[in-house]
Amino acid sequence: MALSQFDTSLYEENPVFSVKRPGLFSSYAPSQLATAILSVGALTMIAAINILPAQYDARHKKVISDIVQLDQGIREYVRIHKQLPTNAQGVRALAEFVPLTKDPWGNAYQYVYHAGEGRYDIFSLGKDGKPGGLGKARDIRRPDLIAQNDQRRGGQQ
Repeated sequence: MALSQFDTSLYEENPVFSVKRPGLFSSYAPSQLATAILSVGALTMIAAINILPAQYDARHKKVISDIVQLDQGIREYVRIHKQLPTNAQGVRALAEFVPLTKDPWGNAYQYVYHAGEGRYDIFSLGKDGKPGGLGKARDIRRPDLIAQNDQRRGGQQ
């Protein structure tokens, strides 16, 4: 009896003996797959819309906290050295008091000593890492924080 003479109808009708394997998504209709993909995409978009602004706000608050720490470091530097750090020394002069050198975006904090006026400025270049900027890209400066605190005190009296 030759191999071609065997009755293969039993194998074709019984799924246990089937050589064909179903595809990964063969039990789902295309509309079901599309609905699932669109649902996951929509949830991802909603999450991104809610998370991204919170991420910027957290970084902004971290910069404010860091600037306050750097300001305290400058006060300690003045107490010990009896003078403000020079522009050449910058934030690096505060390393023994405050170990902060970079903002949450990875940019170095900026320090400017205005010798003629006897004042200094500490700031972050913001999200874009460039001077100036608008909105979320604007610089975050120490004088801005002083003005905000003055406004709060004025509103409480």
